[in-house]
Amino acid sequence: MMKRSTLIFVVVIFAIGIVVGWQKAGSREALRPQNDKRERDAIIAIEARAKEFRKTTLALLRRQLAGEEISQEHLRYMDDFLTEVEAAGDQISGREAKGLKAAVLLLRDLKPAFENYHFALQAFSALGPLVPDRVKDKVALAARREATIRVIEANDGLDTAFAGIPASLEKRIVEAGVSKADAEIMTKNIVPTANLDIVAQIRQCDRDCFNAYLLQVQMLDDHFGQWKAAAGNVFDFQSDTLNSQFGKHFEAMENAAKKQEQIQRQLLTKVADTPAR
Repeated sequence: MMKRSTLIFVVVIFAIGIVVGWQKAGSREALRPQNDKRERDAIIAIEARAKEFRKTTLALLRRQLAGEEISQEHLRYMDDFLTEVEAAGDQISGREAKGLKAAVLLLRDLKPAFENYHFALQAFSALGPLVPDRVKDKVALAARREATIRVIEANDGLDTAFAGIPASLEKRIVEAGVSKADAEIMTKNIVPTANLDIVAQIRQCDRDCFNAYLLQVQMLDDHFGQWKAAAGNVFDFQSDTLNSQFGKHFEAMENAAKKQEQIQRQLLTKVADTPAR
């Protein structure tokens, strides 16, 4: 089973991508001599804060991959960062400022999908490991099935939300008052920094893992009364065939978890190696 929530990982990667992409889109163009000092100072402050955010979040993500649970701490930190960026953005003008605000608003638009996944995973984790002494009856299995389906559906919701980012971001930028042609250019600069193709792979790992878990729950339900607790608090179906099938589902979960961690480490390395302006 997945050792930790992957939500904070993909959310923060996108948050970093917003600022890196905004800088590539031309934030420095706003540092024109004719701009007033307040506007130039605001842009410099955003970029300085972005570098600090990047350094701190990369360190936190490394802690997460080491096994620490830092989701709540990190989400609050990211929310504070976005609030600061929004406030600083009010001090600047032009196309780049509108693009930045639109990207931050988009991230906030995605918050319900983030929260739905987080709370579904939290409820699932509260059930504890799938072991015999926690499965006393079919009611307990039904609760696990329901919790697992909620996570799968929430993960699919996140996947859909991330897949819709390019179109949603461009729409947000146009709504902010940027021309469609410029919005297309800014979107093309921002979206690649969010690494959505890699994020989709992470979401697929979650899907594979929880689908395999669901198959285990279904097996326990279908053969309830046949299996018993064996040494080590593991399930014994008293059938080599069924034990092997159950083991294959567990192996599929483990493989998905390992693959996900490998992808996360690759993504972390990629983001860390992306030059900061």
